[in-house]
Amino acid sequence: MYKQMQFKKFYIFILFFIINGFCSPVIGLPNPEFSSDKFQYPNTPNEPAKLAIIMDDIAGKASDELAFSLPKSVTFAILPHTSYSTPFSYKAASQNREVMLHMPMESLHKVNLGPYPLLTNMFPGEVRDTLLHALQTVPHAVGVNNHMGSKLTQMTLQMDSVMQVLANNNLFFIDSRTTKYSRANDLAMQNGVKSASRHVFLDHEQNELFLKNQFARSIRIARKHGKAILIAHPYPITLDFLASQLKRIPADIELITVSEFLQETQKFRTNPHLTMKPKFKLKTSSNEQTEQVSPNLE
Repeated sequence: MYKQMQFKKFYIFILFFIINGFCSPVIGLPNPEFSSDKFQYPNTPNEPAKLAIIMDDIAGKASDELAFSLPKSVTFAILPHTSYSTPFSYKAASQNREVMLHMPMESLHKVNLGPYPLLTNMFPGEVRDTLLHALQTVPHAVGVNNHMGSKLTQMTLQMDSVMQVLANNNLFFIDSRTTKYSRANDLAMQNGVKSASRHVFLDHEQNELFLKNQFARSIRIARKHGKAILIAHPYPITLDFLASQLKRIPADIELITVSEFLQETQKFRTNPHLTMKPKFKLKTSSNEQTEQVSPNLE
């Protein structure tokens, strides 16, 4: 009898373990398509779903000025150290348009990052000064997202230094999720920095059918989870597509800024005063285009 009871207990334990294993969420690598906080913002029947659109790579070329015709709820992520960085920052501010710094970060691939990117061989002080130097060229930035960065965003030491700068200067961070191994959101949380991740890239294939599918995908995610972040680039086909789509956006979708996505609108309306001078000689990528450096910067 005793053996039968023991066997019965063992059988119940195994059955419970199997059922619990199938019903529990699988713990694994983060999904690059979704933010770590995707279940924190449920949509309600009486509230529209929210869509934040970030236009990356602004100020890389003069024709990016065409993007200013988009609705002012579209947030601009401006590249630093170009001839257009500061003028476009001021123009966006004149529209009451939200601005972010689109900070070049080291990639796993051989790409031209432009002048003064953040590199994995930098010490914390160099990271701080390089980031502050970039912010000086985009004076209205209220947040930062990464340009490239598939290598640097995996690095705990350098990304922790980034988050310390953001925490000290009242800035948020949006992870573009160029790698599923990014440490950005974890380190942002540890430093008290508001952060989120993009959900969809709109235009890494530049044809209208692909744009339609990606835009529809961002709408589905927003409806399902209450909010979504869509990242686009100022390609002519993208600008034409968004100009058309945003005029007839579904009634249950509200276009919002990134700080509104983070529910920190008032906090991020005050621009930080970033005047710290670099203490180190700033490092550049080996294939830097030095002619892009604004002549009025040190």
